[in-house]
Amino acid sequence: TDLAVLGLGAITVPVYPNNTNEDLHYILNDSEAKVLVVENDSHLGKWKSVAKNCSSVKHVFAFNTKNLSPAEAEPQNWLELLRFGRGQLKSDHLTFLNSAKKIERTDSATILYTSGTTGQPKGVLLTHAQVMSELEDVFSIIPVTTEDMALTFLPFSHVFGRVELWGSVYAGYTLCFAESIEQLRNNLQEVRIPGTPHAGLLTTTSFLNRF
Repeated sequence: TDLAVLGLGAITVPVYPNNTNEDLHYILNDSEAKVLVVENDSHLGKWKSVAKNCSSVKHVFAFNTKNLSPAEAEPQNWLELLRFGRGQLKSDHLTFLNSAKKIERTDSATILYTSGTTGQPKGVLLTHAQVMSELEDVFSIIPVTTEDMALTFLPFSHVFGRVELWGSVYAGYTLCFAESIEQLRNNLQEVRIPGTPHAGLLTTTSFLNRF
């Protein structure tokens, strides 16, 4: 979702899964978000608790939820959006590429709302130039290649988690997603590259230790 939004020239506003309903209400209104993507029933419940006070949101899509009613216009199942996208590709397979080509480095890319601060979350606006600057600096120091794998467990509301995601496209390593912190040990074993002594594995912890 993040890469698709950035490629279309829109602005991604990530929300922490543990944000309070009050924080969610504030972030959606402050950023004037038009589309909301939720992962599960818990997140959908949070949205429904603030929906009537968030008039800017026009569309809601849900990944994994059992509480979608066919009679409801919103939220929509993620699969419906995928079907729409496939139809769009058939009619014009260059839609996404043409959108990406129009983006300038000075265009806004994402708004990150701080956590752990006093009062309401503070939105930090990053441009595409700032995103690319971070990637260029990080991966000029960390010599990863297409032979490497990374196991990520940071939330993607956190900018460092986003750098890992963007880095897999920029530097070409394979990005693996941990199921949870509790499963991290098992996931580390599962993603090892067969036949290599050190498994070519780059974890978030070792990633940080390279600095």
